[in-house]
Amino acid sequence: AETLDEVRRAIVSIHGERLDAVLTACSFLVDGLAWRDPFAAIPPDATVDVLPPFAARSRCRSNPPNLKRKCWPACCNRKLSVREARRLLSGTRTMSKTIVLGLDLGGTKIAAGVVDSSGKLLSSVRAPTPASGVHKDVAALFDAAHSAVAAAGVPWRAVRAVGVGVPGAIDPESETVWAPNLPGWKKVPLKRLLEKALARRVFIEGDRNVQALAEQWLGGAGERRRARNLVFLTIGTGIGAGLISDGRLMTGAHGVTGAAGWLAVSGRWRPEFARLGCLEALGAGPAVARFARKALRKKPHGLLAKFSRDRRNAVSAEAVVTAARRGDPTARRVLEEVGANLGRGVASIVSLLNPEVVVVGGGLAQAGELILRPLRRAARQWGQPLASRQVRIVRSRLGVSAGVLGAARYCLMKLEERT
Repeated sequence: AETLDEVRRAIVSIHGERLDAVLTACSFLVDGLAWRDPFAAIPPDATVDVLPPFAARSRCRSNPPNLKRKCWPACCNRKLSVREARRLLSGTRTMSKTIVLGLDLGGTKIAAGVVDSSGKLLSSVRAPTPASGVHKDVAALFDAAHSAVAAAGVPWRAVRAVGVGVPGAIDPESETVWAPNLPGWKKVPLKRLLEKALARRVFIEGDRNVQALAEQWLGGAGERRRARNLVFLTIGTGIGAGLISDGRLMTGAHGVTGAAGWLAVSGRWRPEFARLGCLEALGAGPAVARFARKALRKKPHGLLAKFSRDRRNAVSAEAVVTAARRGDPTARRVLEEVGANLGRGVASIVSLLNPEVVVVGGGLAQAGELILRPLRRAARQWGQPLASRQVRIVRSRLGVSAGVLGAARYCLMKLEERT
């Protein structure tokens, strides 16, 4: 077609009504793209008026068909059954972009987004997690899902399936979720609940695992070639690791692979290790705040102390990072200590798994080189020499979008397995 308007005029009409979905499919045709099945949402007993260039698509050698050549076959301008119309288009040489919905359930926030099979994020929605029971949390996921689809400007029927990243363990046999940071989340049949609510197939995986998939797919780990051996280390309120070995996601026997917060990096036992894990107690966001409060008791002055007074002695990891960026020595020493603790944990991971790249994400990764520099130094000092020299330790490029993109990637992979 010479122009997009010519393609839009050559539409398929059903019962004399134009469908937005078909108009979208027409737009895709200009770029050599079409839905895998433009008639999927049409009732099987409907009749279809076939107008050019859809009918010409299977016979015309020009791509897209040239309307001026009048090259469409004689079947144009007559009614066809949906089955006949589908058969007419089945021989066309097109690419398809599958649209899926990604949901990222966190302890404090829910993120949702519509993603296509090329990795393009069509919409992004964030909302607080109620964290007041399974029923309200699932209702919030439902609301976020529909808000994301509305924001993307696509019809709900275009969404093929839903991927969900959850902050916990998934039992592979019962397909239930255990999320210790969410009240009441013990053996929750989340897949069944969401499939009933959203009327779509739902695929669930741990948040750290889907984030690893996102980094392999679209992040810094995908430079030059897609890394087949990758670790995604997420550092926020807690610490977890998504592991990809030889191109495959490692999930373990009981769905708890990657509990990196439980790595032992200290020789002296502390009671909080039993609840949080050793590395998480010494390297996560709350540890930064705790170490900062301890340092301020010894040296109660400087920029970090001013932040503490302004916030009524409530010091957060974000405040420490901000003070460190402005040159506060106390804040920088705190991040050095936490980075070194993290580096010893990364050394154990690198020595055991020999990955090509370790991608650091989560809230604390926003500190950038202030946390990565001591982390890399400790990892090389404590790790297996050859593995430590060869591994790349980089910051996540996807940021807060990693969870949604990873959930979508996992969903797309599961769809591919089933076709």
